[in-house]
Amino acid sequence: MTQEELTVTWNLAKMVFLNSNGIEHQHLLNQVDIYDIRDGFCYLHSSSNYVVDELKKMKEKIQDAINQVLKLKGYAVEVVIKKEISTDMLEFEVTESNENETDKEEVLETGLSPKFTFDSFVVGQNSEYPYQCCMATIEALLDKRTPPYNPLLIYGDSGLGKTHLAQAAGNELIKKDFNKKVRYLTAEEFNNEYLCAIRKGNLKNNIDTAENFRQKYRSLDMIIIDDIQFFEKVFGKGDGSVEEEFFNTLNSLLIKDKQLIFISDRNPKKIKGLSERLKSRFLSGLNAEIKKPDYSTRVAILQTLCETNNMHMDNTILEYIADNVTKNVREMQGILKSISAKALLLKKNITIDLAKSVIGEQAEKLRASITAEKITQAVAQYFNVSEEEMKSEKRKSEILIPRQIAMYIMREKLEISLHETGKIFNKDHATVYNAVEKIASKIAKDDNIANDVKEITKRICE
Repeated sequence: MTQEELTVTWNLAKMVFLNSNGIEHQHLLNQVDIYDIRDGFCYLHSSSNYVVDELKKMKEKIQDAINQVLKLKGYAVEVVIKKEISTDMLEFEVTESNENETDKEEVLETGLSPKFTFDSFVVGQNSEYPYQCCMATIEALLDKRTPPYNPLLIYGDSGLGKTHLAQAAGNELIKKDFNKKVRYLTAEEFNNEYLCAIRKGNLKNNIDTAENFRQKYRSLDMIIIDDIQFFEKVFGKGDGSVEEEFFNTLNSLLIKDKQLIFISDRNPKKIKGLSERLKSRFLSGLNAEIKKPDYSTRVAILQTLCETNNMHMDNTILEYIADNVTKNVREMQGILKSISAKALLLKKNITIDLAKSVIGEQAEKLRASITAEKITQAVAQYFNVSEEEMKSEKRKSEILIPRQIAMYIMREKLEISLHETGKIFNKDHATVYNAVEKIASKIAKDDNIANDVKEITKRICE
């Protein structure tokens, strides 16, 4: 298959999978690339260990989706999911190996995706400041000067290019000086590796295990940690916790004038559970926000995405997409792929009418995927309470606030009445009305409540 055929096959398979299994998996599938289809195997890969592990749990469903698409071509494949796929793998029958990677391979693995570069990053008014901060950081490291912004924290809503920009900085540093040691990982991966080190032998008592884990991170020239808001779930556990390990790693690198880049979906001041010493460390560096791109930047991003993916679309179509898809870059990228796939599958030219139909279909899918049950589950998980408690008569604040937030989000996202919302929680319509008004008022005055609602809504809509 040509690269275009592979891309179309994967895009169609994603649509089949999401239609059958729910749009909430889209954030995982968007981090996966199709490498090749050859000799009865379909090779998928992702640079994230977490994504690979999650996909392996859904392997049969993914394989079924791909084979539904390939039925049109008269054959079926077995899916292989790997973090890295070498050319040699394609010359032999694939077997799963239980052999562990060597320590050397583990240390040298950067976690960076080569597709994230400064050249492919579109700089607009929304991202000029963090972009210039990254450029200044690279220049300082190459000149062996003290990094000017350390730690550098890039924050903003999902899908705006934070990961792209931070990884571009890592790739640029290695490109200019291949001796530099860079590592990209998520906060969850850092936490999981720390817990794994504990399972192998307590870090305090086992010097070898401790040195292996700590040396891996404290000998770096640059560390990039994504999704640091994840630490809300695990910080504040006292000595010996991942917070302690993270703080000590951070300190060790700062003392050596090594660069730390953190990525977050919000300002660190609004991340719960951070100790005062960590807040102080974050605020001692530089926090640079990436905002939503304006219209002209969105058009430029779409043009770049078309060039990168060898798509051909008239500017009037790109301008229409930019005018109607405003949430984030990831959403625009998904729309482009869907338009291209639909045109190829139906053997039609790409027109504004086709673009309108795809955008309408995507909006309808998102609306259809948001249900009262999904909202209740998301709120319950976020606040660590049970759905039964939220529907009970309990009025303790730890139950009352989640219940009111769930009612508020339902009124915002679903076309259901106060009475219907009340039935879900065994309350009358007046109670629902008061709850919605209270949360609306709190959102305007309380950043914590505003962030809670924003985070839950993001999880529901992903």
